[in-house]
Amino acid sequence: MKLYEHESADIFSGFGIRVPERILAATPDEAFLAAEKIGLPVVLKAQVLAGGRGLAGGVKTVATAEEAQAVAVDLLGSRIQGIKVRSIMVVRKVDYYRELYLGITIDGFNGRPLVMVSTKGGMNIEEVARQNPANISTLRVRVDRGLFTFEARKLLKTAGFPSRQIPGCADTMVRLYQVFEAYNAMVAEINPLVICTNESLTHWMLAYGTNIVAGVTPGKGGTAVEGVPVFDSVLEAVEKTGAEASVFFVPAPFVLDAFIETVDAGINLIVVVPEHIPVHDVMKMKAYVRKHENRGLFALGPTTAGILTPAEAKMGIMPASLFKPGRIGIISRSGTLSYEMAGILSSAGYGQSTVVGKGADPVALTTLSVILQHFDRDAATDGVVIVGEVGGIQEEEAAKFIADGMHKPVAAYIAGKFAPEGKRMGHAGAIIRGSQGTFASKQQALRDANVTILDSPIDVIEAGRRLKI
Repeated sequence: MKLYEHESADIFSGFGIRVPERILAATPDEAFLAAEKIGLPVVLKAQVLAGGRGLAGGVKTVATAEEAQAVAVDLLGSRIQGIKVRSIMVVRKVDYYRELYLGITIDGFNGRPLVMVSTKGGMNIEEVARQNPANISTLRVRVDRGLFTFEARKLLKTAGFPSRQIPGCADTMVRLYQVFEAYNAMVAEINPLVICTNESLTHWMLAYGTNIVAGVTPGKGGTAVEGVPVFDSVLEAVEKTGAEASVFFVPAPFVLDAFIETVDAGINLIVVVPEHIPVHDVMKMKAYVRKHENRGLFALGPTTAGILTPAEAKMGIMPASLFKPGRIGIISRSGTLSYEMAGILSSAGYGQSTVVGKGADPVALTTLSVILQHFDRDAATDGVVIVGEVGGIQEEEAAKFIADGMHKPVAAYIAGKFAPEGKRMGHAGAIIRGSQGTFASKQQALRDANVTILDSPIDVIEAGRRLKI
């Protein structure tokens, strides 16, 4: 089955793959109206079942609706590689700084799907394949189980994809594989897969539905980001907008000052995303939380991916496409593992009520037990999945609360089974000391509290069925 580009874009969009806004035009007047509706500049792409459109003049960028109309006059009815152009796709122009490649085909010799990725090439992927095939990384997928997100992440890491982009690209890869299977395809590819320059975290939180009313950057009051007004102080932002929550993307050395200012301005929900905050600063922040906890102050972090309620809002950096609405709460010390757990649940039809990144530092602003209390009181949550890791005693302390007062079922996965004692494993907080903080001690404490222990993230599906969450 061969598809026009606009047909492929519609299919990709239906599977949750992000594609630029687009309108199909069959006349110059329709191209004019499409350009005005989408917003300039736009790209006009001749719709023909042939390669090499760009070199043949079938792809044009225009800055005005009148120019779009004039280009459409030239393109419609022309021929590209002998094929008559009968329609044009008008697409929002995307600013990007890097082209990547993602494709899936069939390895006929092994009888398995073959995933291919590359950081080199984009539209010139055929030349890359000929001249330097080592720049293309591949994965043969097991047909009996399909492609999992953790496998996609591993392949992208091996291929040298930018670490910040791996979660989103892995999600796109899994969704492309779903298209590949659903349409019984021989080939499915995104070429180029682009990394956009407009990666403002404000942009993505707004796009997900978060009601962002203000930003604060001293010295930049009176400006705006993504249409959101910026103020010089938190107090000014609160007084003028009624802001009730705050998410931090502040450089680590300045987080303590920003935190105290935010608490003093009356904000009661604070998410501290930055990592590498001096631990003594975090201890002062934690003491400040305790001083104000009677008023309902709730702070997450540091080193947290944030908090997300699927299809409603998010504060932080979680890749929203992995989550779906449901009734399972997730608490995780690791951002990446929270994405993985949510992705597995979503793929099996189990949605999430809220996903909380507790923070991965040795000193956390909020304990696992406190977050469990919130979920236990939450009418939208039927059960909770804990994603823990070696180091610290958060999970052991949480087990005491679960045994004494948790009314909802809990399942837990502990990462770091083979971590040696005394060795730091990635996060500053993942250090094993003596008999506490070990993989075995955490599992045993949780098991004694009647928590369902997951040996692998994939086991969460069966736990969801068994616990009816």
